[in-house]
Amino acid sequence: MSGDLTSLLSIINTQTSILQSAYAKSNTPFPSIDDSSFNPASSIEMDPQLARTRQLIVAAASQLIASVQPPAEIVQDAALAFVKTSALGFLVDINVPEALKGGNPEGMHVDELGKATGVDPSYIARALRYLSTRHIFTEVSPNVFKHNRNSLLATKSKSLAEVKKDPLRAFEKAPLAAFVGLLADEGMKSGCHLSPHLQNPRAPSPFSLMSGTNTKRYWDILKEPGNEFRDQRFIAMMDGQTEAHPEEIVISGINGNALAQNGVVVELGGNVGTATFRLKKTYPHLKYVVQDLKTGIDAAEVYWKERDAGAVTSGQVSLQVHNFFDPQPVKNAAVYFLHSVLHDWDDPQARKMLSNIRGAAGSNSKLVIFDMLTRYSIKGSKDTDEHSLQVPDPLLANLGIAMPTAMDMSLLMLLGGKGRTRDDFEKLAREAGWKLESVKVDPTVIFSMATLTFSAA
Repeated sequence: MSGDLTSLLSIINTQTSILQSAYAKSNTPFPSIDDSSFNPASSIEMDPQLARTRQLIVAAASQLIASVQPPAEIVQDAALAFVKTSALGFLVDINVPEALKGGNPEGMHVDELGKATGVDPSYIARALRYLSTRHIFTEVSPNVFKHNRNSLLATKSKSLAEVKKDPLRAFEKAPLAAFVGLLADEGMKSGCHLSPHLQNPRAPSPFSLMSGTNTKRYWDILKEPGNEFRDQRFIAMMDGQTEAHPEEIVISGINGNALAQNGVVVELGGNVGTATFRLKKTYPHLKYVVQDLKTGIDAAEVYWKERDAGAVTSGQVSLQVHNFFDPQPVKNAAVYFLHSVLHDWDDPQARKMLSNIRGAAGSNSKLVIFDMLTRYSIKGSKDTDEHSLQVPDPLLANLGIAMPTAMDMSLLMLLGGKGRTRDDFEKLAREAGWKLESVKVDPTVIFSMATLTFSAA
């Protein structure tokens, strides 16, 4: 054990020195937690090399804590993890982040926050103190709180007055705040039904069970009367999903320069076709098809008319109503791709989807899946084809990065979906007639976004 502690400390010291040196070379001060002017999209914060450095520091620090903290405390903290979601969701619901952002930057007393939100200030104080103890918000003096660089990201894009004026669209252009609100609402409530559902599956998901139905899925329930707010919040969260992923992931994954003139690229479940829009700018010699259900294609028509109407009228981009559980109508495409789609579905449904694509594919067609990758925590497994992702001892093989496994369980609770390992993807695709060629992971994306390329088997 003492050797492990020494190794963990060595990793922390070495990688911290690398991080500090990078900031010094760029003449950029390392941001304080309390710096609410912090820009998470700055070039140094998005540097892919430093992303790996940060991951190693966090992994070693987390494992060091797990090694020295009393086990009873670890188990108690795990059991009480729901409190963090509940407290943050409560503050997002009553618009405390917006009140703080529009108030005194040096901090606001909970009495002022109570007046701004109409909620008992003692409740606000308790939630804020709980979170500030965990480095989300900062308590600057007794019962006076302000934003820090972490809490600021839970703020909606609209002012408090704008949110109150149109609460139905409160989360527009605020995907992270929508993410928090969704998980504190549907996520928490679904979690209560996880164990009964897994022991006796009789509905599509725990959320379905919570909603009193054994047949309807998450999206169907959101469209029911009374769920308009949830529906708009979900849309706001999803609108930011594709934009949050670096363009290069999709562009390099499709590898359009290797495709012939007028080769056809099909995006399934593409909504408005944001990913295709990026591809078309980079590979103008190709033709594209964006497929989705009617509501998605109706929105896509507006999206393309505003941004590149000529692409549709010329026929270079086709917007096609299609359910990916039906036979694929586009035959012999050069590439078929799915962006953040497959994880929404369990194995039987995902297999049917991939089988439908295989039925239309030619012998030279490729299937490219952009999705999060769940990595094993033990060493010795081949998760990716990237040698750069090798992990030093004694760290867990997946660096203890919690987000992919947390999203896997969240998908299970809400959708009956699944986050998959490399082996899961390979087996699923093989059963649908595809052969795995390569797996690459972008280390800068918190969800471990992977590009998996398949050929026709």
